[in-house]
Formats: sequence, C-alpha cells, structure tokens
Amino acid sequence: MTPESLSDIRPFIRNATMSVWTWDNPDFSAAYDCRIFSVVSGKAALRTPDREYTLSCGGTAFFNTGQPYHFRSPDSSGFKYICLNLDLTREHTDIVKFVQPSLLGDYDESRIVERLELPELRHPLVFTEDNGLAGTVREIFEEFLGGAPYSEARTSLLAADYLINAVRHSASDTSGRAALVADVKRYIHGHYGEQLTNSDIAASLGYHPYYLSRVFRETAGMTLHRYLLEYRLTTAYSQLALSPSPIERIAASCGFATASHFTAAFRKKYGKLPSECRGTRLV
Repeated sequence: MTPESLSDIRPFIRNATMSVWTWDNPDFSAAYDCRIFSVVSGKAALRTPDREYTLSCGGTAFFNTGQPYHFRSPDSSGFKYICLNLDLTREHTDIVKFVQPSLLGDYDESRIVERLELPELRHPLVFTEDNGLAGTVREIFEEFLGGAPYSEARTSLLAADYLINAVRHSASDTSGRAALVADVKRYIHGHYGEQLTNSDIAASLGYHPYYLSRVFRETAGMTLHRYLLEYRLTTAYSQLALSPSPIERIAASCGFATASHFTAAFRKKYGKLPSECRGTRLV
C-alpha cells in the first residue's frame, strides 16, 4: 500500500555507494527513484532550478524522484560523498541495483521506478552543514554494506528517521520557509482574480491550511489573507490608472465579490475612492 503520510513510510534502500565526484555534467540530472547525498570530505557545489548551495563536509541533500539537481566540485580534487538510492513506496523491492539517472533533457518519465507525492517532499531538502543527519546517512551506508541479520529492517528505520528529521529541520530553516512563501506568492499572483480562501491556496500547494498560514505569517510578517488583499488592491490601483474599464469590472477581475466591498477596502487603504484614482499612479 502506498504511504499516505510521512509517518507511514518504510523506505527500502536499493543501493548505497561512496565515491569521489570529479566531473561536471552539462545539464541538470534527475533520478528515477529517490536519492540522499551526503558529503564525506571536501566541498560540493549544488545547483537546483531555484537556488545554489555549497555543501561542506557533513552537508546532506534529499531529492524526490524527478527533482533536478546539478553537482560539481569547486576544485579539481573533487569531493567524496555517499549516495543512497531509496524506494519510499516499497513497490519495487525486487530492483536492488543502482538506477542510473538521466540528464534533464533526456529524462523519460516512463522509466520512473516509483514516486511518492507528499507535501513535505515537494522540494529538495538541502542542508549545507552538518546538522546531525550525515551521521544517520553514514550509519545506513555501513549497515547496508555490512549485511548483518535484519540489516534491511534497520536501514529502513534509519532512512525513515533521516527523512522525518530532515523535514523537521527544513520546517525550522528560514531558507526552506522562504521558498514556501515564494511559492504561495507566485500562486496568488496567478490566481488573485479568483474567489480564494486560505484552504484553497493550501490545497493547491499540498499543505494543511493551518501550517501554511502559520509559516506565511511568521516568515512574511503578515497573514495570508492580508497579503492577498494587499496584492488585489495594488493591482486594482494599477488598473484604475491604466484602464478605462468600469470600476465594477476592475473589482471583479481583482477577486472582489462586490464593488461595495472593493470600495470600502480601497478607501481604508488609500484614503480615497477608486473613482478619485483614475489616471494616477502609485508612487
């Protein structure tokens, strides 16, 4: 049965290797199963579609199936790392060999071994310094290679522990929260004209409304509702300055249920009526 939450996962470790990374791929790579990387020595330059990182010794990164990544060594000596291949669904425990990733331009979704869609794993979990997770990765690696009795059960428990702690660290990490807030803002900028609630936004991004509202408030310094209202009003002001459309139509296009609601909110923010702002720009 496919896990429905992070607390349900029992990862299967498909492969574990320790290597020295000295090459530089021309493009992002993407894997057909999940990956955990841990830097053992040296420094690793990591790029994702949204950010760039430098991982020092003890830094770790988790990538869900299909999430693009690009590693390179900042110098010619390379960096030593551990790579774990995981199956979070346990649907293909019969595949026990390394599954070769592809360059992003050659990625073939029909080759995906398994993919588990959970809100907590929507983004890579990257930690540039040792926060204790590298020790768990090393333990998984050694247990996997040791082949002692019950090693599969123990590596599964350790991998679940890694992921839960990684998600906990990410939830308290300011960069992770900033990425989530940026996702929320992008969604609002594309859907502000719709009748949105906090629950609608959270559901679209795959998060619980309470969690998303709390992270947004603590990170952005205002409530989700306030940001949506402010963005609607600012957009409406710009339309009033540039468009001859009736005020009722502008109000509707910016997500206000009624023109009277729009007028009241507009006057409260700007101290004047929408009709008084025709042809004037915000400064």
